[in-house]
Amino acid sequence: MKLQPASPDRRGFTLIELIVAMAVLAIIAVVAAPAFGEYFATQRVKSAAEELLTDFQYARMESVQRNAAVAVNMASNGYTITQGANTLKSVTLASGSSVSSGSTVVATFEPTRGTAALPNGGVVTLANSGTSRTLRVTISPIGRVNICSPSGALKGYDAC
Repeated sequence: MKLQPASPDRRGFTLIELIVAMAVLAIIAVVAAPAFGEYFATQRVKSAAEELLTDFQYARMESVQRNAAVAVNMASNGYTITQGANTLKSVTLASGSSVSSGSTVVATFEPTRGTAALPNGGVVTLANSGTSRTLRVTISPIGRVNICSPSGALKGYDAC
């Protein structure tokens, strides 16, 4: 019995080859899925920390521009930026994310020099239930904002 080469109209994969390829892809997906979950949770923490840093700078700028004190108030799932009774901005964190600080008011920016009154030392810690990695946003009395990693495990951020 002599094997003949496939004719031009019979090119492609056999059903068995496709099933084997799908099985290999399924195994790779099952192995990689947990790593992707932690990756996305870590990205949520990074995103929230960067947004909080930007909003602290925004609050400081608004204080100077409005010539009035502007406060950043924390809740367990987000924060608000207020000037007196006016809410300038309200932020709700992504699902699974949390924020913790020593008091409700983290910082009140003064209009004359843009300095910050810090009732709890100006420290806010951001976390996500999908990962053990956290980031800390700190504010200095002169109004400078910084992000650091308490464990030093996140690339791109200095250890606290």
